Amino acid sequence: MIGYKLTDRHMMTRGNTQWGEGVTHVAAGTGTALCSSDCIHDYASPELAAFMNPAHGDFASPVLWEGEGDDLVGDDGTKRGWRRYTTLRQVPLPQPTTEQGVEFAIRCALLVYTEATWVAWAEGWLSGTGRSGNAACAAANATANAAATYAARAAQYAADAARATTYAARAAYAAYTRTRINEIAIEVLRVPKASK
Repeated sequence: MIGYKLTDRHMMTRGNTQWGEGVTHVAAGTGTALCSSDCIHDYASPELAAFMNPAHGDFASPVLWEGEGDDLVGDDGTKRGWRRYTTLRQVPLPQPTTEQGVEFAIRCALLVYTEATWVAWAEGWLSGTGRSGNAACAAANATANAAATYAARAAQYAADAARATTYAARAAYAAYTRTRINEIAIEVLRVPKASK
């Protein structure tokens, strides 16, 4: 199955694994745990790879590869794990703007978090209203409880867009909304926005 793999600018990943055109690797492990030697990670789309890089590989100058996985062992909605993976060719990596990153974070959090004050703020932000730092802080303060840790952090960070993608994606992951996360990533980067 075709997918997309991120490497650093030297075409390397965790454990100094070297990638390149036509390079195949087989996972060392035999289990199904993501983020382990049991699998090799990729993303379902270039858009998802772009949004998830800060939370996963966190490559400063990432290179995106189109690749092909064989023997899927895991999929948490933010990344997939393959027993065997081949990188085929380099492809352009989308470059989300800060605003697109915040939109992705908010839309992912809305998949799993329903506290009314936060939802009202999030919908306001997405519609172009309620984008002030005060509005974000008010929403975060209204939702600051143990069950809402990731969503509240996403609201707080949305005010300055610092790593909102990471927290919201983790919130969505917690609810196992695997298909919708990739759809959101594609929608955010492909749908032209009207001027606000």
